[in-house]
Amino acid sequence: MLNKIILVGRLTDAPTVKEYKVKKEKRVIVSFTLASNFSKDEVFFIDCTCSDYLNDVVSENLDKGDKIAITGRFTIRSWEDKEGNPRRTPQIYVDDIEFINLKSFEKSEEIEPNFDTEEDEDEEESEKAAPKSSRKR
Repeated sequence: MLNKIILVGRLTDAPTVKEYKVKKEKRVIVSFTLASNFSKDEVFFIDCTCSDYLNDVVSENLDKGDKIAITGRFTIRSWEDKEGNPRRTPQIYVDDIEFINLKSFEKSEEIEPNFDTEEDEDEEESEKAAPKSSRKR
């Protein structure tokens, strides 16, 4: 049976990193919520979870408002609320992420390219050494 979903959306908040133990083994899960527009009037908020190799990529590179595309599997997470009532939440287990528009890169300072060549530097040095009357204008 095929269980594959592809979604594009924006993170509603910074990813959350959770650590837990399974049989004395430490595991890390990174989760986030993706807001995805299915029409002009409808926005869906989808819980997403990833682990393994995507943990570091997601936790270190993604932040609130970043636009991403995810590929993953649809799952149902079972849990109990504060009163002990059983609850079920649909979520996506993310297998792959593609960065579309990361706000963190937009905010970073742009590095100005240095187009000076050795010829330009030699020309500047010769202008400094030449008498004022023979300088190029």
